Amino acid sequence: MFCYRHLEGAAGQFRRQEPAARRSYIKGPLFRLDYISCLLTVISTIMVGRRTWQGWLVAGVNSVIICVIAVRTSQTGFIPANIFCLALYGYNVVKWRSEGAALQGHSDGT
Repeated sequence: MFCYRHLEGAAGQFRRQEPAARRSYIKGPLFRLDYISCLLTVISTIMVGRRTWQGWLVAGVNSVIICVIAVRTSQTGFIPANIFCLALYGYNVVKWRSEGAALQGHSDGT
C-alpha cells in the first residue's frame, strides 16, 4: 500500500511515498555496499600503488560488489565494465606474481 503525504514542493503537489515498513531493505542488519565499495577502492588503490599483487584481488572483490549494487539498483551498465575489470585484474595478478617469482629467482643467485 502506498500512502500520500502532503509534501509541498514548488508547485504544492502531493508526492507518493511508500510507508517505512514497505521500503526494500535487507532482512537483518543493513549492509551499505556503497560504503564497503568505497573503502575497498581506497584500500586497493593504496595496495596497487605499493606494488603488492594482493591489491588486485581487493579490487576484484570490489568489482563483484559493484556488480551486486548494479543488479540491486537496475543499473546494468556497470556490469560489463566490471566484468572487463575482473579479467584485467586477473591478468595483472598472474603477471605481477610471475614477475615477482622471476625477481626472487635472480636474487637467490639461481
